[in-house]
Amino acid sequence: MPTWLLKPACVGRAESYQYTWYSYDNQSDKMKRLDRAYSAALESIPIPPKVRPGFLAVECRTISRDKVDWEKPVVVYLKLERTVYRVIGIEREEENGWQDLERRRQLAQGRGEQASAE
Repeated sequence: MPTWLLKPACVGRAESYQYTWYSYDNQSDKMKRLDRAYSAALESIPIPPKVRPGFLAVECRTISRDKVDWEKPVVVYLKLERTVYRVIGIEREEENGWQDLERRRQLAQGRGEQASAE
């Protein structure tokens, strides 16, 4: 099974990582959760089977007792190009919150189809 490294998105030494995979529709800007949240001790995580239209998003959190701020979510967008996924975007939570991430979560859970990012 192909794997993807969390290291580029979640920088630093960590005790573990939490991650959730989503399919992502670039045209409608909607995410659909593919499975439950997972934890990993290593920086390498399995990539889900190919998803149509070919975009994936993974929300990850780095767990470290020394660096509590690392638990803020990072969403990495991947695009399938032939047989390889390429990183096409990274979003990080800001100090004052990240309303866009919450909007995406609501869309993924089928709530708030018209939720605003404001």
